[in-house]
Amino acid sequence: MKFVDENSRILNWPEMPLARVVILFILGVYASNHFSLPIIYQISTCLFLFTVVCVIHHSDSSVMTVVRWNSIMILILIFCLGFLRYSLQKPHNDKYHYTNRLDLQSNYIVGQIIEDIKKKKASSSSLLAVESINGESCRGKLLIYFNKMDTLLDYNLGDVIAISGVPRDIQSGKNPRSFDYRGYMANKGIEKQIFLRAGSHSLIRRDQIFFPLHYAHQARKWALEVLNIRLPNREEFATASAMVLGNREHISDELQAAFSDTGAVHVLAVSGLHVGIVIMLFNFLFRRTKSESKQYKKVIKFSVLTLVVIAYALITGASPAVVRASIMFSTLLFGRLWFDNTNIYNVLSFSALLILLYNPNNLTDLGFIFSYLALISIVFFQPYFMDLIEKFYEPTHWLSIRIVQLVSVSLAAQILIFPMSIHYFHTFPVYFILSGVMAVAMAPFILGCGLVMIFTSFIPVWIDAIAILFSLLLRFFLGIIYGIQMLPFNSVDNVWISKSSMILIYIIILAVMYLMTNKKTEYQRFLNPKNTARNTSVLISFAAVFGIMLNSIYQTYKVKNHCELIIHDIGGSTLIDIYEGEELYTVESIIEDRTKIKYANRDNRIFHGSPSPSQIEIDSNLTTNTMHLTDNGLLIYKNKVLLFLHLINLEGPFPAESDILVLSHNCDIAPYDILKVHVPSEVVVDSSVPYKTVNQWKKECSKLNISFYDIRKQGAYIIK
Repeated sequence: MKFVDENSRILNWPEMPLARVVILFILGVYASNHFSLPIIYQISTCLFLFTVVCVIHHSDSSVMTVVRWNSIMILILIFCLGFLRYSLQKPHNDKYHYTNRLDLQSNYIVGQIIEDIKKKKASSSSLLAVESINGESCRGKLLIYFNKMDTLLDYNLGDVIAISGVPRDIQSGKNPRSFDYRGYMANKGIEKQIFLRAGSHSLIRRDQIFFPLHYAHQARKWALEVLNIRLPNREEFATASAMVLGNREHISDELQAAFSDTGAVHVLAVSGLHVGIVIMLFNFLFRRTKSESKQYKKVIKFSVLTLVVIAYALITGASPAVVRASIMFSTLLFGRLWFDNTNIYNVLSFSALLILLYNPNNLTDLGFIFSYLALISIVFFQPYFMDLIEKFYEPTHWLSIRIVQLVSVSLAAQILIFPMSIHYFHTFPVYFILSGVMAVAMAPFILGCGLVMIFTSFIPVWIDAIAILFSLLLRFFLGIIYGIQMLPFNSVDNVWISKSSMILIYIIILAVMYLMTNKKTEYQRFLNPKNTARNTSVLISFAAVFGIMLNSIYQTYKVKNHCELIIHDIGGSTLIDIYEGEELYTVESIIEDRTKIKYANRDNRIFHGSPSPSQIEIDSNLTTNTMHLTDNGLLIYKNKVLLFLHLINLEGPFPAESDILVLSHNCDIAPYDILKVHVPSEVVVDSSVPYKTVNQWKKECSKLNISFYDIRKQGAYIIK
């Protein structure tokens, strides 16, 4: 059996014209994300190119040069359209966007709640679709936070409310190499946030969101309630709500870590796998309707399955992965019913183009990127893996064939994913094949059983039996996941590859893919013995490997010769990292929530080679190559004198001056007496210091013309 087919070829342009279109469109979107041009220039350019293309097309010229230039002009036009589409998405180009109509003093904002209110310990949050500001119509999404003590909070999805206040910029990560939360929210179309005081908001009217979304939301709430009642075990309920309905709010950190360590985290997000299973389950009802069936039967099958897919996508939240899978499977179903041959790359390109036309910000969504990379990787590499496995073992039994297929799919999916996965998450699951096989094998049973339980919950005796069966399935599945997690060396952690190295790895993979798909026959080699294209691919691969080696050497050199002191922004606590080459010294106050450290400095520590931190006390004696620490809170680092105020005995003598006076460890000492006897060049206040004390020091420093640095507002303080 030969598994490699035409769908495994890349750059086969005549068979997949839409691939060229979507690649040029993506390049245009990417360019627009980094450069700006006036909208009028962009529209004029697109109209000019469109006119030129139409004139050439109607000239009836068959000269090959003219035809080639017309094709080039079309591709340039597609690039420009991608550039224009993303530019139209930018708030500063939309005169009706609320960010262009804000008052710096106070605003009366009216909008509709388009997201369920999420209640947390510190505050409650939701998303507001702005309708007007100070009486002027506008649009855009605003992130709103309610006071945790607010007793007036009684809003539902779709309610129109009025709020007052001044929206602020969303705070991004303030520590080195931390998560860019502002960019993440901007890619979702959310530019500002507002913290509401108690009583600064009121209900205007009870309303509903767009009716298909409203009823989908109601169905989702009802289905979650059924799962919640029938699955008392919290881990089982969390897993079921994620796998069946795409709701991940109840996933605990331990459960998330188990799926991440084993490489099965993709089953917790509703994606193409789940949409495919839903289609497979409902397709059983139309198994006799094929391409040779009568037209009305094909129309009925296509309509019913498409409606099922749309309904499931809406109920699960319509994430980019689900929308992509819904469009792809609907297109694929249409092609299989009415056409003899359907190129999967055209289907993928068509779905990507529709999604990016609707919202080009999806191009920066990691879920969107990973889903397409995984599908392309499976389509291309899986036949080769099947062909390779067949050379050593040819499965004959249906079970062995299924296992081999799952293994080949798991292997194939990782090839285009792993460079980006390591770059962003710095970890790689070792047993991804085992977890992938088990997760994909059990997903149809879990999803099918969950859907049956939800839709038959009104049958008294049946629902009890199906709930027990569903619980056993989930318990068995979770047992497998935790069992794989307990295996030794279950993941390779703390791996750092730079963006340039990631790009070089993808260049190598693409070069190898080109070599795999452009094997010449004997006759072709006779006509063109030089084989220039293949030689160029090999040369590019070796150059990329050499570039990765140089990058690694440079990274190692930079780490070994790097010295840096960082006072981190970590809410309510103090965290100081001091790097000396491959050594790390750290100072921290009592931090109850240890996950704060993970979010504050994890990536930066991985960048520096994940050194084992040496805990030191700021009032101890320590001397190293770059610093000298005394027992009276004085730190001499890189010829700069840092004095930690919380260790100073106010009744005794202390230094008359310092380069940097540091307020940390919840220090609440007022500045008035201190600045009379001690003169610093700069005052640094970390995020553990009370607001009242921060404001006092800020005012006094302003009077005395002393530089003031507030880590809570300005981000981590770094000395290199």
